[in-house]
Amino acid sequence: MTPQPPYRPLATQRRLLSNTALLTAGQVVVQLLNFGIVVGLARVYGRDLLGVYSFSMAVGAVLCTFVSLGTHGLLLQRITHEPERTASYTGALFGFQLSVAVAIVLATHVVARWLSSSATMIWVLTAIVAFHVLTRVNSLFVLGFTARQQAGPATLAPIARLGFALLLAAAAVAAGATAPVALAAMPIAAALVLVVTSTSAVRRFGPLQVRFRRAEILTYLREGMPYFYVVALTASYTRLGVILLTSIGGEAETGAYAAAERLVSAVATIYSMFYMALLPVVTQLWTMDRGRFAELTQRAARLTLLLTLPATTMLALFAHDIVHVLYGGGIPEAATVLAVISWVLLARGFVQLVVTAATATDHQAILIRGRVLGIAILAVAGLAFIPTYGAVGLAGATLIGESAAVAFTYAQLRRTGVPLSVPPGTLRAALACLLAAGCVWFAHELALPWRLLVAAFAMSAALWLLGAVRWHDLAYLRAVLRARDARTQTQPDA
Repeated sequence: MTPQPPYRPLATQRRLLSNTALLTAGQVVVQLLNFGIVVGLARVYGRDLLGVYSFSMAVGAVLCTFVSLGTHGLLLQRITHEPERTASYTGALFGFQLSVAVAIVLATHVVARWLSSSATMIWVLTAIVAFHVLTRVNSLFVLGFTARQQAGPATLAPIARLGFALLLAAAAVAAGATAPVALAAMPIAAALVLVVTSTSAVRRFGPLQVRFRRAEILTYLREGMPYFYVVALTASYTRLGVILLTSIGGEAETGAYAAAERLVSAVATIYSMFYMALLPVVTQLWTMDRGRFAELTQRAARLTLLLTLPATTMLALFAHDIVHVLYGGGIPEAATVLAVISWVLLARGFVQLVVTAATATDHQAILIRGRVLGIAILAVAGLAFIPTYGAVGLAGATLIGESAAVAFTYAQLRRTGVPLSVPPGTLRAALACLLAAGCVWFAHELALPWRLLVAAFAMSAALWLLGAVRWHDLAYLRAVLRARDARTQTQPDA
């Protein structure tokens, strides 16, 4: 095993910050491309097609977990500790995962033809599932870079994939193509990016040692099962609602929900990328320095709070304006959905925290129990609310399920000795958001630009004056950027 380099607090945190910035910048571009696809589908083909697309994305996200079967989480840990074996680890599973991906696409097409008489549903579902499974195979080649805390490939691959897909789809739409033909651009783009990424990995880590050894594959699958349960349950949890909504409420309700949920997912990208960059760091710290582990996770929780709570408040306050600007008057129900589902952002931010902490500390069993609880609550609440309230009912059910899952997982991790804590300044941040909401309410007759200025000023002033954001937070950030030890310049959070 290759010896690990010594942990340098500020150098590590500076690298974490730079990786987060790079991943976040990349995901901003990805979300803009996603917006282009969603808004384009809604405006060109209508909300029903948007519903079909969202349903297909949900099914694809669940099915693609069966490509990796949890092995990517396992390999990330192993490559982090044995980087010289990257090509060997990758080659052991590439042939198997590519074969499974092809089999899933073929099976999806057969089942879709059996269950649906709609040619649009059949071919859109097949194309989107192919896009997802090829994307999952591509992530196998990104593991070597991620383990070395090199964020470039993880940043560029999704941009290239969606950018190329959008260009091809736009050309198809301009030529008058049907929706299935336009969306066929997505698996084509995914296949192209897979070829480029695998070539880059071979050049960086050496020749791919491809093999198909049954005993070796079974060993990886068995050891990766805890990761698979977490990934599969997470995918099922985040996509089950859309599948239920399509089955009960139809494609139109799903289209309204998807229009709002896409906005929430875009904001959630920021902390998702932060925790992607954080995982290799805290995995190393858990075995080397648990005091630093506790410090870094607390700062991560505080950052999550200060990002998600104000963002959630702003989305809820301006839900009607946002939906009108993006979608015109075609999907008015999406505004109410957005006002409710925006609060899911807060829960998802801390879901990312507990998932990262549990993965780094090998407590996958707790994650599994938390996800099972969340899925059960989501299913029950969804079946209760969707028939009456449609997309808004699903938004409420999602909020209840997410909150229950994160509370259970947090409590269980604390019980096992993982040093997680409620971020300092939580009550102050909540009061600041409440004051900002009051200011916006008093200014509700002003034009949108003025209301935005009032909200931004009121939120910033309240966060600062109430002490939710403190001077030593900024001093610590400045110290990280300058690669100096922040402990010599600031007091720890209290």
